Amino acid sequence: MAGSKNVRFICISQQLWLILVLLCIGYVQTQMAGSKDRLVITAWNVQGLSASVPYLKRIMQSSDIVAVSEHCLYENNLWELNEIEESFLALGRASFDLTPDKYGYTPGHAGTAILWRKTLSETVIPLVNFGNDRVCGVKLVLPENNIFIFSVYLPPCASNLADFDEELDKLEEIVVRSSMEGHVILIGDWNAHLGKNGGPRGWGNTTKSGRLLLEFMARNSLIATDMDDMCTGPLHTFQWQGSSQIDHCLVSRAIANNVCNCEVIDDELINTSYHLPLRVTLKLEGVTHKVKSTPSWRLAWHKVDQSYICNNYTPEVDKNLDSFLSCQSLNENRLLNNDEIDYIINYSAAVLHNASEKTIPKTKFSKGLKSYWDPELTQLVKRKNAVFKAWKKAGKPRSNDNSLWLQYKQAKREFRCAQRRHEYMHEMNEQERIVQSQEIDQRYFWKLVNKSRKVQNVSDIHPIVNDSGQVLHEQAEICSEWYSYFSNLASPDSSEEYDYDFKNTVEYELTDIHLNSYSDHDKILDEPITHDEVQNACMKLKSNKAGGWDNISHEHVKYGGSNLHLIMSIIFNAIVRNEYIPTNCGYSSFQRR
Repeated sequence: MAGSKNVRFICISQQLWLILVLLCIGYVQTQMAGSKDRLVITAWNVQGLSASVPYLKRIMQSSDIVAVSEHCLYENNLWELNEIEESFLALGRASFDLTPDKYGYTPGHAGTAILWRKTLSETVIPLVNFGNDRVCGVKLVLPENNIFIFSVYLPPCASNLADFDEELDKLEEIVVRSSMEGHVILIGDWNAHLGKNGGPRGWGNTTKSGRLLLEFMARNSLIATDMDDMCTGPLHTFQWQGSSQIDHCLVSRAIANNVCNCEVIDDELINTSYHLPLRVTLKLEGVTHKVKSTPSWRLAWHKVDQSYICNNYTPEVDKNLDSFLSCQSLNENRLLNNDEIDYIINYSAAVLHNASEKTIPKTKFSKGLKSYWDPELTQLVKRKNAVFKAWKKAGKPRSNDNSLWLQYKQAKREFRCAQRRHEYMHEMNEQERIVQSQEIDQRYFWKLVNKSRKVQNVSDIHPIVNDSGQVLHEQAEICSEWYSYFSNLASPDSSEEYDYDFKNTVEYELTDIHLNSYSDHDKILDEPITHDEVQNACMKLKSNKAGGWDNISHEHVKYGGSNLHLIMSIIFNAIVRNEYIPTNCGYSSFQRR
């Protein structure tokens, strides 16, 4: 018996050690992503996003940038990329073949995307002007040199080699242009097997598309890191009716030595694709992750007058947006695609934040600050504190003939009297408001009354009695009873007193409204929205209103200047033309009161 207990103890100990080791490995992999001076890039052909999200989330946990191909999303479904992981931002391209008239009838196919951690937002700039649905990229701004990272998906050569060659030529134009400003990393599904000619890890014969890719690499000084000896993992990246190496990571020869790790991740149970992920780790000086925390301060627009704002904040915004307009060749005649709309909105918001932080004073929210507080009380508190410090420094004397002790008592007395006076006046004003609103505005009256009452705990569940006389205490039962009650209330039984004529009239009117919504009778948006219209609307915005989830307030826009209002008019017209709702417009923030 004792021997069996010892064996059992040893087995349990080994299991615990194994679990501990696995947890440590997972922790180390997670910490690799997000570490300073290291960048982890992973590419995976998901072969349809809907079924691959669980495994994609696991990949993103240990990656800084993820290149996705064949997500099979329509243009109006690309927002789903931003919903995969809260800590990542995404830029996606849908296949040009997926036109809106095919939505719901033709399943999605192809498409590329690139996702990056939000902590890299200050370093990463999305690239949106390719006009190519097989390439998606970002620009990594580093102190020494820029790095361009592209997610690539080339057509399979089995369909048509000419198509592969044509797409490779388009990609080469992008590579040449990007190489003038920095180094290049291209990663994804190339649909090209390099064979033994690709490197030490290569095997088999080189396919026709593989030969074209090798020539492309030679012309642009690129190296396939996954074909080098340092790469680990399976020798294939795709397996279906045979195996092949068609997923590659190509890096500029100048930064090839910065690659410190490369791995083809072995197949796992939740991998729903025929492709294996490819992960590359680079050591790059200047890669830093900054976690944005909610600021404890807010902008004090009320502390400065309009002339100060127009002389300081407005020129700062105008200066930055003026260079942006010229750099992007942005004008009222330019047609924007959906990605450009999102990019311009994000860039403009960043400019407004930077300008306001530089020029507008800040204030902190004080929970203990009473509603009756004013500058007079602030000055009295400062005087009281100053006298207290002097009295404390002198050893806290309490004799009646000590001037410091008398000054401290007098300062306390003056503050206490002023505070009581202000509190009394505030209560009298509130009562007067309640009396006046009772006669004028009943809604406002009850709002003030309820505000003055003690706030109850909203989490308390109050029991109710159902129609059978049974007392319900459980939350689910109470919700179900209220659901039944309101359902019956909105669906009255047949009765002689029921007005069916009115019911038919309402149904007819609703049908008429629905049918008229398809007719082209509303001409208000036929003419483009002008710069002057936007400027006039912005100047009518009310001040001292809370901002949205992005902390952009009315003052940011109202005093943003002519360039901001021009950009807004361009964006509004593009939204109407494209019938597109920007990604940021789908976000909101809620605060518990």
